[in-house]
Amino acid sequence: WESGKSEEEKKAWFGYQSVKEDEKEGMVKKLFEQVSGKYDIMNDVMSAGMHRCWKDTMVGRLDPQLGKQYLDVAGGTGDVAFRILDALNEKLMTEPPLSATEAGITISDINGKMLEQGEIRYLDRKKAGDAAPVNFKEANAEELPFPDASFDAY
Repeated sequence: WESGKSEEEKKAWFGYQSVKEDEKEGMVKKLFEQVSGKYDIMNDVMSAGMHRCWKDTMVGRLDPQLGKQYLDVAGGTGDVAFRILDALNEKLMTEPPLSATEAGITISDINGKMLEQGEIRYLDRKKAGDAAPVNFKEANAEELPFPDASFDAY
């Protein structure tokens, strides 16, 4: 029992229904496990492709730099992380790295099935000479297992 919270306050929204707060995380995980193989197509359909523009804009504003470490939280299938990698690969072709430190990209997601889809996509697109390796870590965004200041952009 949480002090000061009534039963009504221990509720959370899941779609259009009110559920017990402590059950919501499992319900979300199960939902994303069920759709993981079709998540990218669903994103295209539900946003009419606009999610691609939003992600491109976000990465453009981020302006990824060689030698930096990037963390894509709730990155699942890798859309944002792969855009970061593409931007880094473009920079590698046109400008020498400013340091010997290798760039790195980590995709973190609470859902292992979503990460599996990201790893499959990464293996399909990975090439020798990529500006950064992409790593995958199953983790809850509320309790990330990385030391403070491990990443330059989050």
